[in-house]
Amino acid sequence: MKKLAIIFIIFMSFHKVYSQPNLLYLNHNYEFGYYGFTIGNLSGFGTSNILNNASNIASLNPASLESFKDVNFGISYEYASTKDFYFEKASRPLDLKPQSIGIVLPLSNFRLAFSAIKQYNLQVEKDYSDGFSIHENLSNDNKIILNTFMDRYNVSASYSIPRINLSIGAGFNVNYFHPRNSSGGLYQLVKDNYLYENNWQIGLLYKLNLPEDKFLKVGLSYESNFEYENEVKALWRNQNGEMESNFAYYEVAKLPAELKLDAELKVKENLRLIASYNEELWSAINHRYENKRDISFGGLYNFNELTAMSFGALLMQEKTSTYETRNDNVAIFFYAGANTNYKFLNFDLAVADSHISQKEFLKQTIIKFSLGFSF
Repeated sequence: MKKLAIIFIIFMSFHKVYSQPNLLYLNHNYEFGYYGFTIGNLSGFGTSNILNNASNIASLNPASLESFKDVNFGISYEYASTKDFYFEKASRPLDLKPQSIGIVLPLSNFRLAFSAIKQYNLQVEKDYSDGFSIHENLSNDNKIILNTFMDRYNVSASYSIPRINLSIGAGFNVNYFHPRNSSGGLYQLVKDNYLYENNWQIGLLYKLNLPEDKFLKVGLSYESNFEYENEVKALWRNQNGEMESNFAYYEVAKLPAELKLDAELKVKENLRLIASYNEELWSAINHRYENKRDISFGGLYNFNELTAMSFGALLMQEKTSTYETRNDNVAIFFYAGANTNYKFLNFDLAVADSHISQKEFLKQTIIKFSLGFSF
């Protein structure tokens, strides 16, 4: 009986390998679209990784959890405008799933948090109906719809050391990647896999007390890189309009490590200056990319203990190159936001707009609203 079982297992393994289409391993890097990435730390406080609300925890310096003194829960939704360029229409599909969600549980100097965020969300519709068609009977069926999303599930913890005004934090992420294509047209790349990869993050937050009840906070955090490997099946339409499977290949999706540096300066009783620098280390995983840099500077004005308003600018710089061309993409966002509390409720609204940017596909409007509860 054991021999029969062994023979069966060998046969099934053989069948699994050789019954597939011609499987090629290509070092093909998945190209993430600029438009699909979200500004994860955008809130009514600005774009800080150390001063934010509970809904954005998955994107923040984990040491910043020390700022939550009570149990806090937050949930956010986001709208981003659609972009049209050449044959493509890019959008972030709206659904009932929130943009981000998080809860912080404090216990003395210790903080524990659970959170999730839509890290990447992109739908690209390519319409070639006005172009050429190989088959006459397919002239009205040349749309290809590509859907890709990536969600992050995070658990973070921090510990404060009041004696030296220092907070240390760490986080663990499970990143869920789902590339999915549905299309008409002459061909279809079938991507319908559910892929999971994890990475980690660490952070520090130091507070320097200044005269006249002022202070300076400085935060530094690092997040590790990770990658996915996905099998893609290529289907082509024959002369009869039927889909045929020709071959399959492996596609590698790589996400870089990230370094974040933040500062928060209280200059007056009701005014704080906030600066942030994020660097994504793309050059270490893709020779066509230089490191992506996000630089923001703004202010936070407190009308009273319950209500604050933010304002500022965010510069996002991305450089890529091919064998013949070099692309230097610079998006400039102006943002404004407001945060107010009413009893145990917190309302947070942020608006960011980049229509001052030179390149058309970099222009967009983002509106983000979050609702929080404290206990």
